[in-house]
Amino acid sequence: MTKNLLMGLNFEAQTHEGQLGNPYRAIRTYNLAGTQVQNAEERLPGTRTTNAFSLTAKYYLPFRAAVYGSYRYFTDTWGIRGNTYELGYIHPWRAWTFETSYRGHSQDAADFYSDLFPRPDFQNFQARDRNLSTMSNQTLHLGITYDLLKLEQWTRSWLNKGTISLFYDHVDFKFEDFRDATQSDAKYAENPVPKGSEPMYTEQGDIVRFFISVWF
Repeated sequence: MTKNLLMGLNFEAQTHEGQLGNPYRAIRTYNLAGTQVQNAEERLPGTRTTNAFSLTAKYYLPFRAAVYGSYRYFTDTWGIRGNTYELGYIHPWRAWTFETSYRGHSQDAADFYSDLFPRPDFQNFQARDRNLSTMSNQTLHLGITYDLLKLEQWTRSWLNKGTISLFYDHVDFKFEDFRDATQSDAKYAENPVPKGSEPMYTEQGDIVRFFISVWF
């Protein structure tokens, strides 16, 4: 766009066919009398078409740093609508490169998803996959990279380039209609609650990556 601004516009379409679910995953449903919760077979459509539109931008700052951002809109034939956005900053200093970013994602549930169905064979397709539920997640990223070639001149005799990198990511998932079924199971919970009244499932994770990259 300008000498300091790079932008990208992308569109991606895919079609999948075959076994698109997990044959070992089950759904939860009330029995015909509506008095007990039981498991039943999960059934997913045999085809899925996805479309994704994304816009990216990176702007070069006067002090050799850069700020970047992106937005992605996702839709598919299963009824999922998703929004993903990211904002980041990169700052080089001597042999070091520091970076940080924030990424957020939210989506609606698939048309045939439910945490607990009212009866067996309630509809043609039935799923209880948390990835198809209404959910959101956030990721905080921190990273530092050191350029080995700026450490000592002797490395140039056998390396074209080398870096040492350390990255840390904190990921936080929140599900709005997927319950933690372990809280109603006596094998996992000291005081089980009735099925269908469990708290919503949440998940957090810390990811640390350390690696050395060399180019000969």
